Amino acid sequence: MCIVTMHALQKQSRSGQRDWQQVLCNGSASTLMAMVYFLNGGPEEIPIEFNQNHFRSWLAAGVLAALAGANGDTWASEIGTVMARKEPLLITSLRKVPVGTNGGFTTIGLVSSALGGALVGFVNLLALLLTNHNVNLLQQAFLLIFIGTFGGFFGSIFDSLIGATLQYSGVDTRTGKIVEKPGIGVKHISGRPLFDNHSVNMITTIVTSITVPTITAHLYSCLR
Repeated sequence: MCIVTMHALQKQSRSGQRDWQQVLCNGSASTLMAMVYFLNGGPEEIPIEFNQNHFRSWLAAGVLAALAGANGDTWASEIGTVMARKEPLLITSLRKVPVGTNGGFTTIGLVSSALGGALVGFVNLLALLLTNHNVNLLQQAFLLIFIGTFGGFFGSIFDSLIGATLQYSGVDTRTGKIVEKPGIGVKHISGRPLFDNHSVNMITTIVTSITVPTITAHLYSCLR
């Protein structure tokens, strides 16, 4: 599937540089699903039709959701940090926290996460139209952009929940910087030091790749 490689172009670490850990943690779920998809019928793009080919449609939706979630979280972090006019709110308590706190969110960040996911869904639609001309355009456009938007939004929310509870955030009172490990002179803000950023990203993409296509398939069957 051609959209699998999009993730390596989109997801970046906080330093702005990609490394093998970043690619592995954020791309493992989509890559695994794409491999299973390939083994169950080949690499061609197919329309998502849960009523006719449920398993392959679920896999295709899972790959899309994982990539959309990763891109949505990136857009929420990068765009939200730059454009937000107010301090972020901690997703578990809605109290104001410093910029850079794990689990913090802003309105513009949430909107950006949905738009980032929608973009991945739109690119998937283009790939489908270029390789398969016998598709219901309106139906597939709605499905793919919905899955992308839902994946981007869900991934960002879930990432924030895990970040706020299972990832440590503190402020170094000497430098004023946000740190992810407790220590001398570090004031606790939220979370526990159980996972780092890579672990949170991996958990988020796995959960997103399973949850979003499952919910979408259920809605699809209910609306038909």
